[in-house]
Amino acid sequence: MIRFLTAKEIWPRITELAKKTKKAHVAVAYFGQDARQLLPLRSGSVLVVDCHPKSVKGGRTCPHDLLALIKKKVEVHSCSNLHAKVFVFGNRAIIGSANASKLSRNYLLEAAVETTDKETVAECLKFINSLRGDQISPKYAKRRCKIWNPPKIAGLPTKPDQSPRFHPLWVVPLVLKEWDEVDDRQDAQAEPVAQKKLKDRKRFLLDKFHWHGGDKLGATVKVGHQLLQVLEEGNSQWVSPPSRCSVETPVVAEASNWA
Repeated sequence: MIRFLTAKEIWPRITELAKKTKKAHVAVAYFGQDARQLLPLRSGSVLVVDCHPKSVKGGRTCPHDLLALIKKKVEVHSCSNLHAKVFVFGNRAIIGSANASKLSRNYLLEAAVETTDKETVAECLKFINSLRGDQISPKYAKRRCKIWNPPKIAGLPTKPDQSPRFHPLWVVPLVLKEWDEVDDRQDAQAEPVAQKKLKDRKRFLLDKFHWHGGDKLGATVKVGHQLLQVLEEGNSQWVSPPSRCSVETPVVAEASNWA
């Protein structure tokens, strides 16, 4: 059996399997605050995480949660360059992108595959066991608790949301006309700034248009937003490829186009 797990399916499935598996084996890079609720491993299970001081100070791995599992007789190890997310529950394995964190469960667009293929499960188990060797003792975990900082993540929605998020795409209607002296002066100020932001001039070119009026476009478009220019010329309309806004000014928008 092999099946694809979507973002909303991953953690309910992992939590369910962790609760009923007598001895699970897990290698997951980051083990965040309250991760022991997402991954309620039973006594005798093996867990490998990244418990490097940088990961602890940054709030990505929570030693308080690790200590709670250690007290439950879960064997916990640290591997500082671990980035994999591999879960083995008996005769099945889940391999994907999800760290053990509320951020992963509620906001990130994760993906994973669950399989009962014997050879794949055996290789996953072999991989996890190969990472054992730097076991975390209760004393060591307590020392790490002193340097742990709660994670600080700004800009998250108030409610859980795992829908895809992209930069906004603005459709800008334009007409062909001559620029006046003011337009040229503002263009001369904005263009050098935009040119400096083109890191690869072989792949990107600078495109620009003049926009004025009382609407909110100039104040709303941000660096990184996408622009789709629709130019009206007589009875024809020309649609440009999407471009990326690289610098903002009140009147002139400079955008980098894919060449």
